[in-house]
Amino acid sequence: MMDRAIRALGRIWDAIPVHPIRAKLEVTASVRNRLSTARRVSVAPAPILARSAKVFAMGSCFAVEIRKALAKAGYDVYPKYRNIKFDPDSQQPGNLPQRDDVTHYDTFTIRQEIERALARTHWSDESIWELRGRPYGARLRSARLYQDPLRRYVYAASLEQLRALRHSTDECIDQGLAAADVIIITLGLTECWQDKRTELYVCLGPESEQDERFDRMRFHASTFADNLDNIKKTVAAIRSVYPAKKIVVTVSPVRLHRTWTGEDIIVANSMSKATLRAAAGELCRSDPGVLYWPSFELSTLSNVWKSDALHIRDNVVRHIVHSFLQASVQPEQPVHINVLSRNAERTAQI
Repeated sequence: MMDRAIRALGRIWDAIPVHPIRAKLEVTASVRNRLSTARRVSVAPAPILARSAKVFAMGSCFAVEIRKALAKAGYDVYPKYRNIKFDPDSQQPGNLPQRDDVTHYDTFTIRQEIERALARTHWSDESIWELRGRPYGARLRSARLYQDPLRRYVYAASLEQLRALRHSTDECIDQGLAAADVIIITLGLTECWQDKRTELYVCLGPESEQDERFDRMRFHASTFADNLDNIKKTVAAIRSVYPAKKIVVTVSPVRLHRTWTGEDIIVANSMSKATLRAAAGELCRSDPGVLYWPSFELSTLSNVWKSDALHIRDNVVRHIVHSFLQASVQPEQPVHINVLSRNAERTAQI
């Protein structure tokens, strides 16, 4: 019933007429300070990206789309999750190899992953869950199932296989963080779940109160102070090891799929995005060395949604990434990228 309702909402949203003026990014030394009918977001140029730069993107599922779009633009992107070796009959690293969606939706999971990677450590086996049932997202058909709850949809048929898969993923992230020149962090949501036993934050919460994992977790609706503290400490941790790396923060425009707050989903989504945007803004005001990129703002100016009414259309993501390149690529290395298809005037008016 819920899925049918979401698809129906998507069809209604798609039927809304799109404004004939495409939303654009305007790179200018003096940003606009008055609202106009022209759907533009203005930013000052910030040439932090050499054409040979290696880019590491971590965070919500929007980070997956950023990596994909940057790779199509010719950039070397990390982490290279598709290079992880695994046995598909006994190990499941998310939706690999079809999609490299090892995601970190909230600032708690981003911070703990970055801090682990910088220390080049592994989490203990205590944080691995042995399951009786078969949760949503698990595709393995083994009689017993083990889960790495600190990453999305990561399962194995034995503790040893899960540990090996976790360590391979650790190494992939560690190497990517070390290799990158630019680090992009995408902030997704504020609703978090913490493992009561280890006090580590898990990537995804339970499906329902009947989920066997429900009693092992506690819910936390993170605040502005929580998120600001997390991203400040994430930036500080990166600089303590890699002081020369450039850092970009952006807020994912992808909507919240469900809420545990007891509020309406639209209200909860607005609160989540407002909290993250305010935290990112405060970080960048207090630390001019961190660049804020307005992905969220570019996506609020028109109909940008896929039919699920949650995710951003591929051509919109390409537009956002191309806009980032316009403002960020070093001037002696011009960007040449075909970002929109021939019928983009109708489908990519953002």
